[in-house]
Amino acid sequence: MRWISAKEASKAVNDYALFVQKKRARMDKKTSGGRSKKYICSCSHCGWFVRLIKVTKSDNWKISSMQLTHSQDCTGEPQPSARQLAELNTFRNEELGSSSKSKASDNEKSNDQTDFTAEGETLGVKIPVRLAYRAKKIIQENSLHASSTIQVLTSTGVMGLPGTTLSEKIAESYRLLPSVLQKFADRNPGSIVALKKDEKGRFKSAFILPVSIQAILPSLQKVFGLEIVPCGVAFSSRNSTAPRYNGHFIAFMGKDGNLDHRIIAFGLIPIPDTENVAWFFHSLLNHGLTIKDTAVFLAYQQQGALAALRREFPRAKPMHCVESFVQTIEQRVLGISQMNLQFVRKQIVQASVADTFEAFQAHVNAIAHNFPVVGTFLHSFDPSHWAVHANRNVRMYNWQSTGFLEYLRESIQIPGQAKKAPVASMYQGMGDDQHIKSMQLADFDRLPFEIIYHFLYNYLHKESRRKIRAASLSAIRSGSTTPQPSWSQSVVQLTPGAEALFRRELFESEHMNVRRSEVADVALISKQNSSTFRVNMIDGKCSCSSMHQLGIPCRHLIATARAFKGDKSILTDCDEIYTMAVYQASLESSEDPTSVVERMPSLSGLNRDASIYPAPIYGSADAFSGLAAPSSGGGMFKRNKRRGLEAAESGADDARRSYFTSMLTI
Repeated sequence: MRWISAKEASKAVNDYALFVQKKRARMDKKTSGGRSKKYICSCSHCGWFVRLIKVTKSDNWKISSMQLTHSQDCTGEPQPSARQLAELNTFRNEELGSSSKSKASDNEKSNDQTDFTAEGETLGVKIPVRLAYRAKKIIQENSLHASSTIQVLTSTGVMGLPGTTLSEKIAESYRLLPSVLQKFADRNPGSIVALKKDEKGRFKSAFILPVSIQAILPSLQKVFGLEIVPCGVAFSSRNSTAPRYNGHFIAFMGKDGNLDHRIIAFGLIPIPDTENVAWFFHSLLNHGLTIKDTAVFLAYQQQGALAALRREFPRAKPMHCVESFVQTIEQRVLGISQMNLQFVRKQIVQASVADTFEAFQAHVNAIAHNFPVVGTFLHSFDPSHWAVHANRNVRMYNWQSTGFLEYLRESIQIPGQAKKAPVASMYQGMGDDQHIKSMQLADFDRLPFEIIYHFLYNYLHKESRRKIRAASLSAIRSGSTTPQPSWSQSVVQLTPGAEALFRRELFESEHMNVRRSEVADVALISKQNSSTFRVNMIDGKCSCSSMHQLGIPCRHLIATARAFKGDKSILTDCDEIYTMAVYQASLESSEDPTSVVERMPSLSGLNRDASIYPAPIYGSADAFSGLAAPSSGGGMFKRNKRRGLEAAESGADDARRSYFTSMLTI
């Protein structure tokens, strides 16, 4: 173990003695000096010691010898310094919590002393008033410094890092990467991080699992998404040849019972080929993720990711992201207007969620009738990889994309602020962010340090607001005197997102015609000019796919319950993930929502790792290997198919990159 300075080495020795062994270490002035320092126990007759020496031709310090076992008659007691007291989680969280409520006044100092003393009991000592006051000042200064550091990094990027030249700042950002990851893991228990270097010591890949799989999976829909975003824009000005990073950001997505998109894990890989994506998947597998008969959505162009998914999770059900179809059509079909593109998008989405093959075929034929080449393009794909009617036994919860862009667009609304819009049709709102798509890319691209730092902050901010919202909802509902409909008077309490989804089905059920079948306990439900569905009134199953796909009672079951047996027990048919109990339980393990800054690694506390070097610039051939798409033919596509395909992939990448860049502007 080596430290970059004598001060850092001293901190490590003192912290080990206090927090691990509940003792106090002090420097032995008689035997210390120059390039050697000896730390001994505060008990004069104890044999415990640690000797540090300065490394030759370096500013680093290391341990030369030590005896970490205290004597049996050691009488040393813990005596924290102001710095050590300020770093205690319980002490720091209490101080931040009290500071967020009101500024401490002189009249409140005696009350603060009582709280500080109680916190000191974790070390078995009483905390003096003056020591507590000094620790309090350190916490306040560190909090202000950490907040300003985050503001600098999120506004100036790598330019806010130490260094006189651009190349020095870039190198510095890579040296800080290992420490950023480790500090985040230390401050957020349950998080998993990993960093990978190539054979020359250059940065290659990073993996971040912000919260344990076991904590988040019970609250998620059983469907996932994989998004890969290219990061290949010149770092400095357009005319500069400065080094840049052109790797890929990778994110594994889920959606919780409140219909909010959630980041499960994310990271960086050099190119989206089979080996690199498999490394990312293997990291998830090693930390508890299992995928059996579960849909995983990814862009159809990502053949490397598809091969990696089949290797690491052979029982997963790969599904093509419908939005990747639309992006390709937009880029490759000459002269298609936005109005026509919206028509195509709507038909594709409706085809993907159609209950029957006939309904699916009707929507595809409607596209083919107006745009033959697009119809040929869609027919080239196996429906079992993008349509519900061919996957009735696989739950997909009406997903249309990987969920990543939706995650970037979502804002966590707190009760009392602007309310979240009710759930609308599955295609409404898709593709309406032209202002984001049209945003110009910045003159420089983000480096790995910036990408990770920004995304960690974005993640913590959203999770904190999520917890505040959950607590606010519980308080509002428990104190509400507004009359509720009979279906909501069940012991089951739904999340707001699930309740909006249920209300939509409830509204549609009012327009259904219900009659008994000739078969006992079977009801026939139909709507004017629509298909007829069968509901088994004993086991509560419907012949439509909606109930199985969404995990929410469908409109046909609700109409049957209303007609024959009342509706008070309908909510018991909802999946557990949609209940407030499960949703809140998944958030209980998170930290105090007021301590986002405290959970972020501060720049001043990061260590530099000189053994890691900047990532290489990957060639265009490497960057896009394994991204082949099926040929679609047709005269409306560009005559040079290879050139047209490359343009389509580049255009889709630009669209994703625009979304990604806009998200990073916090």
